[in-house]
Amino acid sequence: MCIRDSAYTTPQQPSPSRSISPHPDRPVPEGSRGSALRELYRAFDLDADGTVDASEMLLLGRARRSLGQKSPASGAWTPDRNRVLIDRMGADALGNIGQEDFVRFLDWAMSKDEEEFNGTHEQFMACAIACRSQKVEMREHMLQVMMHKNLSMAWNKWDEYAEERKNLSLIHISEPTRLLSISYAVFCLKKKKPSSHTHSTS
Repeated sequence: MCIRDSAYTTPQQPSPSRSISPHPDRPVPEGSRGSALRELYRAFDLDADGTVDASEMLLLGRARRSLGQKSPASGAWTPDRNRVLIDRMGADALGNIGQEDFVRFLDWAMSKDEEEFNGTHEQFMACAIACRSQKVEMREHMLQVMMHKNLSMAWNKWDEYAEERKNLSLIHISEPTRLLSISYAVFCLKKKKPSSHTHSTS
C-alpha cells in the first residue's frame, strides 16, 4: 500500500510512530508532486464547489473498495473511519478540507517513491472518475423522474382546463423543461369545428 497506515488508524488504535497529520506550518510541496496533489484535490471536489468535504471523501473511500483497490481485509469504509481521516486532514467543523491542508496531508501520507506515488495517484483519479460518473447517472435518473412527474401534472392540468373550455381540443403537449424549479410545458390548442347534423325527412 502506498498510503501510510497511520493515516487511517482510529483514535483507539494510534500509530506508534505518528497518529496525527503533519504540522500546518510544514511547507506545501511544489513542482510536479505538488501539481499532482492539487490535481487530486480538484478531482475529489465532485460537485465542483471549490472544496472537498466529508461526503465526497466518503464516496471516494467506498469507491476504492468497489474498484478493488483495497483488499477485503481492510474492511468497509464507514462514516466513522471517514471522520477520523478528514479530522487528520484538517477538516473544519462542517467537514470541509482546504486545498493546502489536503495537499500537505497527502504529501506526508503518500509514498516518496515516484513510481509508487504515480500509481496511487492514478488509483485516486480512477476513483474520482467513477464517482463523477455515478453522480451523473443519479442526476439523470432524478431528472427523468421529475420530468415524468411534471408531464403527468401537465396532463392533469389540461384535463381541468378542457373541462371548462369544451370548444377547444388539444393537438400537442411538449415535454416539461428540465429546469426543476420553474419547469413548464407547452400546450397547442385549436378550436373544435362545429359539428354538422344531417336531418333526414320522411
